[in-house]
Amino acid sequence: MNILIAARLAFARILATKTRSGLTMLGIIIGVMSLIALVSVAQGATSGIQDQFKGLGARNLTITGTTPQSITIEDAQAIAQEPGIEIVSETVSGRVTLSSNQASTRAQIVGVDPDYKTVVDPDIFVGSFLPDVINANDTRLI
Repeated sequence: MNILIAARLAFARILATKTRSGLTMLGIIIGVMSLIALVSVAQGATSGIQDQFKGLGARNLTITGTTPQSITIEDAQAIAQEPGIEIVSETVSGRVTLSSNQASTRAQIVGVDPDYKTVVDPDIFVGSFLPDVINANDTRLI
């Protein structure tokens, strides 16, 4: 059978059953449109979730030791050398008692390195980070 004859026969059959052919085309069009809409919604949701994770700092990984000296500066430097690691920020923290005259209170004190504000971007209500010149001179302050 020649292709031209087959095409002419198929076209004639489509014209003979116009209602059936129209409903078939309508079903195909609705199906394709539904699929496109579903994929668009899924991609939008995925993008929104990824943006939320980025906003929460999901790119950040926090490693905490179980004892005071379980993670050393050498460990942090080794982690910084791993592929895919952009910035490593070291911190040390502890609970202390602050007292003045007859008043005293317990407080959490956190010591951070200069990269901390790049990694965490904290909101500071009172005070500020130390100037870069103090960090450059490796000055110790309390």
